[in-house]
Amino acid sequence: MKKFYILAILTAIFLVSCEKETGTKPVNSGLARFDIDFAEGTNLGTEANPLPAADKYSFVVNITARNYDGTVNTDERTVEVQFLTADKTPRSPKKLTLTDGVAKDVTVEFQRGAEKERVVVLEIESEATEMYDGTTKNLKTGITGVSDTIYLPFASIYTVQSAKGAGVGSDSYYEGRNLNLLGEINKDLPALVSNYGDNDRVPMVVTSILEGGFTLQQVGRDDYSAIYLYTHSSPFVADVKETKLMEPGTLIEKCNGSVFSFYGFNELSFPTFDPVYNADGTVKVDKTLIPPAVNIDSILGNSGEMEKKESMLVEITDVAVGQFPDNDSSYTEYGQYPIVSHGKTILAVTMNTVPSFDPLSYRDKGVSICKVKGILKQHRVAKYGISGQTWILTPRDDNDLIFVGDEKCSE
Repeated sequence: MKKFYILAILTAIFLVSCEKETGTKPVNSGLARFDIDFAEGTNLGTEANPLPAADKYSFVVNITARNYDGTVNTDERTVEVQFLTADKTPRSPKKLTLTDGVAKDVTVEFQRGAEKERVVVLEIESEATEMYDGTTKNLKTGITGVSDTIYLPFASIYTVQSAKGAGVGSDSYYEGRNLNLLGEINKDLPALVSNYGDNDRVPMVVTSILEGGFTLQQVGRDDYSAIYLYTHSSPFVADVKETKLMEPGTLIEKCNGSVFSFYGFNELSFPTFDPVYNADGTVKVDKTLIPPAVNIDSILGNSGEMEKKESMLVEITDVAVGQFPDNDSSYTEYGQYPIVSHGKTILAVTMNTVPSFDPLSYRDKGVSICKVKGILKQHRVAKYGISGQTWILTPRDDNDLIFVGDEKCSE
């Protein structure tokens, strides 16, 4: 024990003497970071003037390994190129080897970027590590580099809804990403722009309040223009006078949330949203901006075309309630039942929004409803013995069911 104390004292004396000789305390040494420098003259945009919208963005960068003292670390190193949120294109390199500490004129490409993006470089261990499942993997060392910010346009409803894979109920390519959605810039709608007053942007408008959320649509756009916002409870808005339940026609300036595909139905989950306010501080509501229902008789059964109308207000005509068992669990548990329009079937759900309507009593009446309006949704596993049927029409209220003989049938 005595020898231990003597050794500890001698070590302390040595460290103190080193500090007195150099005048500094011991510092870290070796590789500290990777510098990522864009090619001279590269336009990265600014917050006020982001880069134009594009399907793909391409940049040339130089990557340099730096020690703690700022000198170049010349050891050969393997790095992986990533981006903070955007998707790497197939042509963009996944792995690079730095020779003499540098990789020059590297072309990096990404797609589906929004708002702010950065190029990220991570060092990878040269030797593979055996994982718990018997596979091997080159782990990351924790040494990284991050570029300056690339400023991109804000995302919109169209950004999220149009970026889908092929097939029924395809998820958005933005699945899992947290996004800010803003109204689109549209100089062709000057009256709306002057009324809205924000950099040529036109508003997004609430088209329906449904169970656990609401639907939002971009004014002035047709396909891929609507999305469901899942709030988990009734959505409320607050102004200078009161906090109240949101109503259709409410104008929204901006919303934020995580993109999530619920069995093929794209939604913005647990969002925050900023309403548009009038000059007196009250929430701006304009029901005239709710787009009229789009007739989808001709595309029923065409999932590719119906994808474009997801979450939009649509209508079908000459409707009969189809056949289904009284005790079918899809009906008893979820309220889903088939309706038929011009020989094509879609599911309907009315139990929450039109509880007075009893579909059981209309199964044998043939065409008894001249129009059914509602929000178009889908659910990959929704079915009534109908092969491939995943689309659901949800009327907003009693007014969306127009029965044969009603004068509104001719409207």
